[in-house]
Amino acid sequence: ADSVAKYGGIGVLLRSITTKYDNNPHTGVVFYADKVERVPAVAVGYLDSDFLRQALIEDPELEVNFKLNSKWFPDAQSYNVIGEITGTKYPDEIITVGGHIDSWDLGVGANDDATGCIQSMEVLDLFKRLNIAPQRTIRCVLFINEENGSRGANAYAQFADSSLQKTIAAMEADAGSGSPRDFSVDSDSLTINKIKSWIPVLSETGILRVRKGGSGADVGGIKSAIARIGYGPDGQRYFDYHHSDNDQFSIIHPREFELGSAAMATLIYMIDQEGL
Repeated sequence: ADSVAKYGGIGVLLRSITTKYDNNPHTGVVFYADKVERVPAVAVGYLDSDFLRQALIEDPELEVNFKLNSKWFPDAQSYNVIGEITGTKYPDEIITVGGHIDSWDLGVGANDDATGCIQSMEVLDLFKRLNIAPQRTIRCVLFINEENGSRGANAYAQFADSSLQKTIAAMEADAGSGSPRDFSVDSDSLTINKIKSWIPVLSETGILRVRKGGSGADVGGIKSAIARIGYGPDGQRYFDYHHSDNDQFSIIHPREFELGSAAMATLIYMIDQEGL
């Protein structure tokens, strides 16, 4: 939107970035550079954008009226939610796992990011149900304000990086509820290769590869972590529902969801037992 304003545009009509042929627009944040006039910006559903395209072909002088009712409200106090299982041998070595508990008002945020939050909590639950007493502290963090400011992530990163406790690894689940596919690891080559050596174990949950890459908006800022890890489920249908009214619990496949929890718990177990 700032680029449009910079070149004299008075508004933005964006075809929703979706892979589904429907008319549900997707929402998200809009960034403006400093000293650039803020112009209205809206996402348009797939079918409506096709309609507008054809209308413009037939009448290049066509005018569109914008009527927006979105508002920016004052900040309100909010909190991360944290729970943990204290390590039996190395309680001050932390393995963090989490997702974000805020979502856009379209849909119910089922995949973005309720599934990631539940899978993160299930990691702790699986340890408890299997009577596994971890050597290191397993900490579940549900981050607030990921969608439009990352205040929860920033506050936790500041805490973790200044703590006397040592963050061994920080894992994030924020890519939907599809079948497990990979883990993306932000770390040095020796650490990544060590995690790759566990693929024969991880493959039992559907993980196909471990690759070097980014982790996620909520754990990427924990600079003191030896490894920052992003859980990667199958994303073929992710933009069918991302940030739209399609993001409902009814589209979550229970077995794929459970395998994701198992994949995350398995990697965290390996890190706990073997270290990094």
